[in-house]
Amino acid sequence: MAAAVRSTSATTYASRTNTTITAPAGIEDGDVLILVFELFYALTDIPSTLPSGFDLLTGFPSDINPASNDHLVMKIARKVASGESGDYTVTHASATTQGSIVCISGASAALPLATINTGTTSTVTATSITPVADNSVVIYAAAHYDGFSTTTPPAGGDPTFTEYLDGVIQYVAAGVLSPAGATGDKSVTADGAEDWHASLVAVEDSGIVTYAHLITTGGWVF
Repeated sequence: MAAAVRSTSATTYASRTNTTITAPAGIEDGDVLILVFELFYALTDIPSTLPSGFDLLTGFPSDINPASNDHLVMKIARKVASGESGDYTVTHASATTQGSIVCISGASAALPLATINTGTTSTVTATSITPVADNSVVIYAAAHYDGFSTTTPPAGGDPTFTEYLDGVIQYVAAGVLSPAGATGDKSVTADGAEDWHASLVAVEDSGIVTYAHLITTGGWVF
C-alpha cells in the first residue's frame, strides 16, 4: 500500500499555556504522525516539550531570532501510532503558538528525511529533498513572521501538493511523490517580506528502505 495522507488536524493561532492539537481522524496502529509546531515568544527563552513518543527530525528545532529579538521556533517531529487515545499536547509556558499533525498511512517507521531553510523575503522556499522510495509523502511546512492568508500550494508538480493549513503563522501542504527522486526547491508566497523558515519532510513508503537511508536518518527499523 502506497503512503498517503489519511487525515490532518490543526490549532488556531493564539496565546496560550500549553498547546493541544486534536488527534487526526481515523488513526490506525502503524500510521506515521508528523507534528509541526510553531512557538512565538519575546526575549525570555520558553522551552517546549513534545507529546510522549514524538522524536524530533534532524535539524530541529529551528529558531529564528531577528533584530527585534523576538523568536520564532519550529519543531517537526514523528511518532509511529500504537494504541493512540486522545489529543496531543505540547507543554510550555505562556506563548503564542500554532500547530498541526499530519497522519500518514502506509508509511515506513524510519525517521523521515527533512530539509530546513531560512530567509527574510515574501518567497518562502524549502530546499529540495530526495526520497529513496516511490510513493512517499512529501510535506511542505513553513512559518513566517508576516504570516499566510491567501497562500497557494507550491507549484510545479513532483509532487502535486494539497493544502492542509493556511494559518496565521504556519503553512502546511503535502503530496505523494512517484517515482522517487529529487523534488527540487518548493516555494509559497507569504503576506510580506519578513523572517521565515521552511522545510520539506519525506515520509517514505512502507516498502524497502535502503541502508543508506537508515544511516542518514538514524531511523533503524527491526
